[in-house]
Amino acid sequence: MTGATTGSGSGAIIPNPHIFNVGVTTITWTATNSGGFDTCTQTITIVDNQPPAFTAPSPLIFCVKDIYTAGYWDPTMDITPDRPEYYLFKAGDTDLDLNPATFTDNCPLNCVAEIRWRISFFDGTFLPLLPSLYNTGQPSDYLSDIQLPGSITGDVVHTITYQIVDCNGNVSLPTTINITIKPRPNVIKQ
Repeated sequence: MTGATTGSGSGAIIPNPHIFNVGVTTITWTATNSGGFDTCTQTITIVDNQPPAFTAPSPLIFCVKDIYTAGYWDPTMDITPDRPEYYLFKAGDTDLDLNPATFTDNCPLNCVAEIRWRISFFDGTFLPLLPSLYNTGQPSDYLSDIQLPGSITGDVVHTITYQIVDCNGNVSLPTTINITIKPRPNVIKQ
């Protein structure tokens, strides 16, 4: 056998079932008896058109950025007006990453699967900005911090959508999970 799958042997025919690699394999058969020999070739073409699959993380819940010190501001009867109402994923933070151990495919992943992701913010904007549909690589590979807005009045829900691409260019179904940013309690003067 030559091409995508290689091998040779004599005696019994190729075991059935036999695993062939994706691509074209040519089998050259030679039959020998007391009258001589004859050869023929057989071509086996294996095409991978089945998308991979993965397990997405569970929905995520975070509280808005912690306040370590605060000053009371009388006009609003709350803390100073620069109260941070967001959650910040620092560049390199792995909380949004997919676990490659959950990737499955009908053909062995003999390459690194491409990871695609997109965040849809509650206000209708996206990361990456349109017209780009996806970032590639793990979210922790993104070179900037990712700030997810929150609110002082209640939960804010953003979503992250993932896809993976296998070694043969097949794209998984998109999977979307919620990222909920919870507000902190109001601090008010009694």
